[in-house]
Amino acid sequence: MVRIGNMHSIVQKIRKFDIVSFDIFDTLIYRNVSDFEEVFHMIEKKNDVEKRKITNFRKNRLFAESQCRKLTDKQEVTLKEIYDYLQKFYSKEICEYLKEIEIQFEIDLSEKNIKLYNVYQECLKLEKRVILTSDMYLPLDVIKKILDKNKITKYEKIFLSSEYLLTKYSGDLYDKILEELGSDKKSLIHIGDNIKSDFLRPKTKGINAIVISKRDNLGLHYGVHDISNCLLKKEYNNLCSFIGNKLSLKTYDSGNPNYYYGIGYETLGPLLHGYCSWLSKELKKCNIEKIFFLSRDGQIIQKVYENIYELDWQHEYIYVSRRALIVPTLWKCSGLSDITNTMFFQHLGTIEIFLNRIGLEPAEYQKTLKKYGFDLKTVYSYKALFKDKLFNLFFEEIFDKVKSNSQKEYDLLVRYLKQSGFEGRVAIIDIGWNGNMQKALKKVCEYAGIRVDIYGFYVGINPQAKDFVEHYNAQGYIIDT
Repeated sequence: MVRIGNMHSIVQKIRKFDIVSFDIFDTLIYRNVSDFEEVFHMIEKKNDVEKRKITNFRKNRLFAESQCRKLTDKQEVTLKEIYDYLQKFYSKEICEYLKEIEIQFEIDLSEKNIKLYNVYQECLKLEKRVILTSDMYLPLDVIKKILDKNKITKYEKIFLSSEYLLTKYSGDLYDKILEELGSDKKSLIHIGDNIKSDFLRPKTKGINAIVISKRDNLGLHYGVHDISNCLLKKEYNNLCSFIGNKLSLKTYDSGNPNYYYGIGYETLGPLLHGYCSWLSKELKKCNIEKIFFLSRDGQIIQKVYENIYELDWQHEYIYVSRRALIVPTLWKCSGLSDITNTMFFQHLGTIEIFLNRIGLEPAEYQKTLKKYGFDLKTVYSYKALFKDKLFNLFFEEIFDKVKSNSQKEYDLLVRYLKQSGFEGRVAIIDIGWNGNMQKALKKVCEYAGIRVDIYGFYVGINPQAKDFVEHYNAQGYIIDT
């Protein structure tokens, strides 16, 4: 068995053959679902199908195909025969409607397997006679549309079981190929993914064959074992198939996968798509008038949102940070303990970091610090430092500077918010966690008399920040309290 990534060995093997036969599905073409039955599940869940109250389609479609195979004396059944049988469950009109949907889904969900497509391209360069061979109930015109969509257009002939009513599985379709091509079996090699139909059967006919492994798990950061909920597992597996197929096309065709592109495509892309879908619904529910994407983390969210949805709301990208929003509120604080309750500090840190966080230039306070026995660079436990009597005396000496600077930054921030139209029923969009930016914005607007209702929509909110969610309009997408 040849691994799907080892295309060089396949190309070397086919050089001595005049005719190369490719299996179609799961060889040249992938579906962007975990297995073919999911196509029927997706049809069942389609909005128009649900509106028409067409029930149990997946179950009935599988049953109809199974019964047709039991009742026929031919080796293959056709899509028409399957849908004729389905008239036992639905009207003729509904069956025609469902058949057209299935055909369109098959076309839309198809994706070329870039690695085998490259082998196909090599065959054309080597001027091999290329044929396509498939056991498939879909009609020839649909197969051609799928191939055309995926730029597989140069081939001598398609040998399709639904056309000949003969299959690879029985081996008879291989006899038909040799008969129609008038070729010696030694001049033909077949490539496919099924050990019986694509390898053992042609071998019994004296035809050379290569069986490729099932699709490689291209994903670096996802996998079918990462989820245990049975109801979600199929949806998740479909997403994995879609990502694997697309990632193969976009990243692996050069043979040198871009690791960082892969991370974005596999993890950040699905996360942001889901978040933006959720956000769109929540914005409508809350009757939001204007959206503000908070700088840095909010920028990529804004780009994704604008790419997926038309922004029906006024929107702004505003240049703010935790420091830029929290420092302008400090002039209202009564002292050190009030400030440390307002801001979040890590367990360990330096006084230099502390002074930066509260809006001061650390170098200006080195002499004052030295007077109390401290320096800028030593790492302290903040909890112990904030209780230290000498440090509290130091802070009392500089507190007026803290308030003076805070007042200046407050005035500038208020001007900026008014200039940006930060009023009315607004949404702020950010990665989130503890909600400190929303808290600070609310304080500043209250102090300035800006009439605004702020709704925070975050990727996640710290589950321990219950007080924040109870007293502020805030929601998290993947993590909420």
